[in-house]
Formats: sequence, structure tokens, C-alpha cells
Amino acid sequence: MSLESLILDSDSARMALAKSIDLPNTQSSLRCILEFVERGSHPPYWNEFDDKQRSRWEKTLGLCKAALIKAVITMAGDEKSMEVLWDKESGTETFPGGWFIQTMYNWVKAFSTLTNDSEGVRDDLTICGTLSLGNLARTGE
Repeated sequence: MSLESLILDSDSARMALAKSIDLPNTQSSLRCILEFVERGSHPPYWNEFDDKQRSRWEKTLGLCKAALIKAVITMAGDEKSMEVLWDKESGTETFPGGWFIQTMYNWVKAFSTLTNDSEGVRDDLTICGTLSLGNLARTGE
């Protein structure tokens, strides 16, 4: 939640997160955030808690993921981040834009193949993907 506040308030923090895509010999901060939002779950020892306590911790985990999603959407909406996030060098002829664009697209596409009764429907990922892609596609190429 501190990261969310920092990204909302600071142009340089938004740009640093966007530029983490291209850092050599390191894991991108942005990629780590997206992997956590998509695949992160509670530790196994939470299963030992009673239902009320486990529910409270799972709600907290959900709030943290929501804060990270808001930070990603905000970062994608920054004018300065657009060129960095839309990597003209990466991608393919049929799918330009690089891994960030591909990840957002995959999150939106995964939702479209599921029904509301399906296990694993993640509307938070769909919202993040849709808003991030919309922010990046609103101007320019």
C-alpha cells in the first residue's frame, strides 16, 4: 500500500517502475509485481488458523494485491511511461509491444474464455489489463 501511494504521488516513482522493464541482469520490479498479483497466494501455515482469522488475513492479502493493481494502472497511465512500456523492439509482427503488453492482453483474454461459474475467474486481472491497455492505447501509435 506504500508503493501504491508512492506511485500515485511521484512522477519519478512511476517512471522508475516502468523503466525497471529494461534493467540488465536483474528481475524487473514490474514483472515481480505482476507475478505476485497473478500467482501470489497465502502461505500454507495460514491453513492452521481458524476460519475467521484466515479470512481476515486473506482479505488483507487481497487488499495488498488491489493496491499493486492500482499502482500498475496509474503507472501505465503516465504519459512518460507509454514509450517505455510499449516496447517497439520486442514482441512479434502479429503481437507488438513486449512482455508487459502481452501480459495485460493475456489477462483480458483469459477472462473472456471463462464463465462466471468457472473456478479462477479473476476480474481484478481483467480490470488491470483492460485499464492498462486502454491507458497505453489512448494516444500515439
